[in-house]
Amino acid sequence: MQLFGTFQLNKFKEIHSWFPYLAGFSDDLVESIINEYHITKNHKIFDPFAGSGTTLLSAKQRNIFSEGTEINPFVSFVANTKLYSEYNFSEVLNEKQKIKEFTNYYIDYEITENIFELIENAFSPKILKKLLFLKNSILTIKNPEIKNIFLLALIVILKKVSNYKNFAPYFELKETPLDDADIFDIYFIQLTKMLNDIENYNNTTYAHVYEQSAKKLENIENKFDLILTSPPYLNNWDYSWITKIELFFLDFVKDNQDLKEKLSKKLVKSSTYLVNNSNNGDLILPKSETRKKVVKLIENLSIQVKQRNGNAKKYDITVKEYFNDIFEILQQLNSISQPNAKNLWVVGDSSLYGVHVATDELIGEISELAGFKFKGCKILRSRKATRHNEKLRESIVIMEKF
Repeated sequence: MQLFGTFQLNKFKEIHSWFPYLAGFSDDLVESIINEYHITKNHKIFDPFAGSGTTLLSAKQRNIFSEGTEINPFVSFVANTKLYSEYNFSEVLNEKQKIKEFTNYYIDYEITENIFELIENAFSPKILKKLLFLKNSILTIKNPEIKNIFLLALIVILKKVSNYKNFAPYFELKETPLDDADIFDIYFIQLTKMLNDIENYNNTTYAHVYEQSAKKLENIENKFDLILTSPPYLNNWDYSWITKIELFFLDFVKDNQDLKEKLSKKLVKSSTYLVNNSNNGDLILPKSETRKKVVKLIENLSIQVKQRNGNAKKYDITVKEYFNDIFEILQQLNSISQPNAKNLWVVGDSSLYGVHVATDELIGEISELAGFKFKGCKILRSRKATRHNEKLRESIVIMEKF
C-alpha cells in the first residue's frame, strides 16, 4: 500500500514503464480497486486527470472500456501512445530500419530551427544536434501511431543525455556537464525495449484520453461505473513546469507565454503561480458547514500571508481557487456517472505556512455538495511537509453517486 499512490511500481511493468511520470500512481492500485469493486468488461471507467494513462492502460489490459481527459498536451500524447496497440509490426520494423539508415549517414547537423533557451541549457551542442536530427528523421514517418511511439522513445532518453539531474519538479544541473554521448545507440536500445513490449500485444478494447479540461465534459457521451483519478495536489507545484522540456522539445508550445496561454491558465489552481494576485473571485461552494470550514481555512491563511509583509505566497487565494475548481469538476463528474457509481481520488493533504489543509477530507465533503455521498478516506501512506516537518498523508477519497 505504501507505494500504491506513486509511480514507483510501474517502473517494472511493460508499457506502464515507458515514461516515468512524476505525478502518477501505480497499476497495482488500479488492479486492487477493480477487484475490490468487482469491475468487469461490462463496466466503464473514467479518469478526469488521466496523466500518462495508468488508469486507462490498466483498464484496457483487463478488457474494460475506459476514457479520460488530460489538459497537458504532452502528457495526453504519452497516454494515447501507450494505449494504442493495433500496429502492423512489419511496418514498424521497416520504419525502424529507415531511421537506422538515416543515422548511418549522420554528419555534423546544422540547427536551422529556433531553439528555446531551456533546451539549449539542457543539452550540449553535440548532443542537441543529434537529438534534433533524430526528431526530424522521425517526423518523416507518415503513419501517425508509429511516428508517436518513435517520438516517445526519443523523449524517454532526454533526461539520460541531458545536463540536468532531474527535469521535475525542479531543474538541477549535473556536477559534470555531458559533452557528447552515443545518442543513436541509446535511442535504439530504448526503442527496441518499447517495441518488444508491444510486439505480441494487440488489444482492441477502447481506451482514449481527450486533451481537454475536466471542468467541461460536454463531449463525453458515456456514463461510467467507476471514476478513478488523482487530481493535482495542493502543493504549490505548477504542473505545466514538470514537463516543460518535453513540451518545448516536441513543439507543443513555442515560448513561456504560449505555455501560459495554452496550459497554465487552464490547470487546476493548485499553485500560487497559477492564481491572480487579486482577490476578486468569490468562493462558489453552496452555503454549508463545508463552506464554513473552507472560509475559516482561507481566513487563517490570510493572516499568515499578512504577517509576511506583502512578500508571501498567496496561499489564501490559491486555496479558494483550488476548491472552486474541485467543486466544478465534481459537478461535471456527477453528470457522467451511473447511479451508485464509485468515485475514487488519490490525493495528499497539505501544510501551507504551517496551516494544515485536510485536502482529502474536504474533497470528500465538497463532493456531497455536488451529488455524491462521501464514504470516507483510506490512508495509503504517511508523508512529511518539506518545510514544516508536519506529518501528512496520502489517501484514497471514496465517494459514491446518490
